[in-house]
Amino acid sequence: FVGVIYSTKFLLVVKSIELICVVLMVLPKTKALGLLLIAPISVSILLFEILIVKQPAIGILLVALNAISIFQSKEKYFAIVN
Repeated sequence: FVGVIYSTKFLLVVKSIELICVVLMVLPKTKALGLLLIAPISVSILLFEILIVKQPAIGILLVALNAISIFQSKEKYFAIVN
């Protein structure tokens, strides 16, 4: 599994997306967008830990912190759902 991730450059793409999300989250104006874009990656990490490794670890913390941060920025998302 790990060999496929490295040989197909999948990990490079995911890490690049994570880096872009971090830059977006550091900038106050685009923090909400960065949080939304990083959410699926956090959930994927959690699902990998639960379903494949069978030992949830840092994924729980990532998803929880992401959910808390999204909830704290909920006013910015009202325009999307309305």
